[in-house]
Amino acid sequence: MEMELEFKPDFSEAQKQWKAFWNGKNRRPLVCVTLPKEGMEPVEKPPYTSGADGNFEPVIDQLLAWAASHIFIGEAIPFYYLECIGISFFGEPERFALRRTKM
Repeated sequence: MEMELEFKPDFSEAQKQWKAFWNGKNRRPLVCVTLPKEGMEPVEKPPYTSGADGNFEPVIDQLLAWAASHIFIGEAIPFYYLECIGISFFGEPERFALRRTKM
C-alpha cells in the first residue's frame, strides 16, 4: 500500500528501504538527512520530555512547525520521542505524571 506523509511525500520509498534494512536485505547504506528548508526560519524540535506536565498542545504545535520548516532526505522520517514516565524506581517518587483534566 502506498502511503504519503505530509512532511515526507516519498515515505513509501523510505519505508521500502527501512524494511530491507531490518530484514538484512539492504543493498546500500540508509541515508537520513534533515535540513532546514531554504528561505524559512527553522523551528527547533521540542526538548525531550516536553509535555510531561500533560499540556501537549504547545508541543504538537512546535512539532508541526519543526516538520514544516525542514526537509527529510533519503530515509529520514519526521519523528519525536513521546514518553510519559509513570513508574517509580527504587522507591523514588514519580518524576513526571500526566494530570487528568475534567471534561
